[in-house]
Amino acid sequence: MNELKNIELIDSHCHLDYEQIYDDLDNIIYRANQNKVTEFISICTTLSGIKKIEDISKRYDFIWHTAGIHPHKAGIDEFSNNFEKIKKYCLEKKCVGVGEAGLDYYYDFSSKNDAKTYMALVDSILAPFVLFYLLLIGWLVKDGNYIASLNILIGSLLVGSLLLIFLVHDPKKENLI
Repeated sequence: MNELKNIELIDSHCHLDYEQIYDDLDNIIYRANQNKVTEFISICTTLSGIKKIEDISKRYDFIWHTAGIHPHKAGIDEFSNNFEKIKKYCLEKKCVGVGEAGLDYYYDFSSKNDAKTYMALVDSILAPFVLFYLLLIGWLVKDGNYIASLNILIGSLLVGSLLLIFLVHDPKKENLI
């Protein structure tokens, strides 16, 4: 149990901009720090409220944020189809991800079509990273680094396969849609 004394935790999914938390933010952060939570990633659920999240992450050097729209709000957020606006916020210095993201077929807060449209937008934001990956592999092959290229490809296929096997569920099989 002594090895747990030096552990530090990251809250990788919090909503520090929510009113009930924001109104008591310093106290909440203090209590989290007392329990070894040393960094936070505040998840954006609507672009109309991202300025508040950006301000929080600028105020504290140990708080980061994402930029995105919760799928439940895909049909009502005025920016859900605005690729340039989402991309602009993703390029901010303390933005570490795109989110909230995902297709939630359990709840029915927005239409499935709106959620799918939003997820297609998120996919288009991630496309440059996939392109970089492909260019890296091409560069390694061009320079004769076949072993490194194969290791990256095999590792990626292995990780991708494991993620598909253990984490991705078919909502149709679970009677969610």
